[in-house]
Amino acid sequence: MTDLFLREQDARWQRLVELRARQEIVGRWLETKELPELLREQLRLQLQAIEQELRAMELVKGPEAVARMREAS
Repeated sequence: MTDLFLREQDARWQRLVELRARQEIVGRWLETKELPELLREQLRLQLQAIEQELRAMELVKGPEAVARMREAS
């Protein structure tokens, strides 16, 4: 494998881990009962954007690679 390929794979892995962490954090914030509605709506929009990017990454890589990444994280 080339160095470029490995760097690209590493960048994808880091982005995937970052997105999953953000997804979890935003999801936990949304579970907070005393959250102002405006903030709740902004968090919902952020969560939608995160989930959309995750789906796009999964489509590019294929289900087998995504399953392996999930198991490793």
